[in-house]
Amino acid sequence: MSKYVISFAMMNRLPLYLDYLLNLESKGVQNVSATTIAKDMGLGEVLVRKELSVISGKGKPRVGYKTSSLIKDFDNFLQVDKASKAIIVGAGKLGRALLGYSRFSKFGVDVLAAFDSDIDKIDNKKIFSMNRLKQFIKDNKVKIGIITVPRENAVEVYETLIDAGIKGIWNFAPVILKKKPGVMVKQQNLALSLAHLNIMLRNEI
Repeated sequence: MSKYVISFAMMNRLPLYLDYLLNLESKGVQNVSATTIAKDMGLGEVLVRKELSVISGKGKPRVGYKTSSLIKDFDNFLQVDKASKAIIVGAGKLGRALLGYSRFSKFGVDVLAAFDSDIDKIDNKKIFSMNRLKQFIKDNKVKIGIITVPRENAVEVYETLIDAGIKGIWNFAPVILKKKPGVMVKQQNLALSLAHLNIMLRNEI
């Protein structure tokens, strides 16, 4: 394998590569070239070749990569077989949608359950009361917490998750969480993402 430095941008692209390859496999495509991947994904061919060389050294001239083999190489690199366990706090529409999304496991994350303070949302199968949160995290060795609560509850939930031993936070609440030592935070602001797209579209017109 190449010693090409893995950038943050590349790490963000790895799940996109894998999703693309899984889609090809579902269509029965047995081989794919770096040129095709670059074209379909809108990336530079040189960049794609360098990044694929980090994941796999099995590409062949004029043949490319065997799709199933390349998927396995991505799985190994992303350690999909060693899935990290995650939970969701906030069982509203977004929280339930994320809980029901089956493809997280394809990328090495197993979302076990959601938690909410609203007793009307609790089913004790996949959605539990907040008073069970800390023990559930401890018993299941959960490392990732997904926050989908309203702005006013986000900081309290964040502190609770860290206190329970969570090391990675994916935050959908519209509030910036102060980073803590030893804890990684991924901020996901849907409104800002949509606004950014809207601005880009306006600038194209």
